Amino acid sequence: MRKLFIILFSLCLFGTVYPSPPYDLVKEIAAEIAKHNIYESELVGFAGTPSTQTMRLNQLIMIANDNQLFLLTKHTNAVVRLYALRAIVNRKLIVSEELKDQFNKDKSVVVTLTGCMGSKSSVDGISKIILIQNSQ
Repeated sequence: MRKLFIILFSLCLFGTVYPSPPYDLVKEIAAEIAKHNIYESELVGFAGTPSTQTMRLNQLIMIANDNQLFLLTKHTNAVVRLYALRAIVNRKLIVSEELKDQFNKDKSVVVTLTGCMGSKSSVDGISKIILIQNSQ
């Protein structure tokens, strides 16, 4: 009986020491950004309420590691790519010439929301603004 108890106790400990892999929160945030699919300013709407996309960007900045951010610049959704670039710039990481070239060639059009004004802009145009704001 004692051996059975030790075996069961050991299996329980093994289960707590090696839990299932954590849910990838970075992928969840990227999926939410893609689902909303609007590139927003920090404050939106007539009342100037904080943007949910900016909140998601701040989560990415806090949670994602550098490699994950660089991987998100290759995401299929253009809005996710832009927010990944903003996170990279916010962290003051080096933006390689290859990455700059990738964004300069990206002619995808995204819906933008600046305050209460909706519009459409290209990724290459928005990325230039992001990179210029970083250099100031």
